[in-house]
Amino acid sequence: MEVRGFDVGVICLPYPGESVPGDMALVEDGDDALTIALADGLGHGPAAHASAAEALAVVRANAGQEVGALFRDAHQRLRRQGFRGAVLGLARFDRVRRVVYFAGVGNIDLIVVGDGVTRLVGHHGLLGGVLPAVRTHEAAFGEGALAFLLSDGITTRFDPLPFRTAQ
Repeated sequence: MEVRGFDVGVICLPYPGESVPGDMALVEDGDDALTIALADGLGHGPAAHASAAEALAVVRANAGQEVGALFRDAHQRLRRQGFRGAVLGLARFDRVRRVVYFAGVGNIDLIVVGDGVTRLVGHHGLLGGVLPAVRTHEAAFGEGALAFLLSDGITTRFDPLPFRTAQ
């Protein structure tokens, strides 16, 4: 899909034998920034799907809120309402400064590929379980850069080198 200057693609597939994926993504287009969030519910199937959906519902409802507060609110919602838990990665692409800000709890990484490769990683933890201090990292992105927001199972096997713009 085209989102004002960005091409965005999302792939979330169910675990073999399950009917729904435990991973879900959210794309929010703001005036100055594009926000992409990826949530991965603990486990597989409908319960994991529900946890991921609930975490993203908090992000959607409070999109303008400070990043750390979004994570705390999602953590509290999952904990209070008895969901399994989820990991969450959130990337905000600032159109003006050409910088992406990333925060993550759990095993979700952001990889930015352009002239080089920059990997920003989430902090160990679980929304609805143990919430670490949420820190935001940043990386510049130039014209034609690619960004990959990846959950477990893919982050360890993904090779960004074929995508570099300068070899």
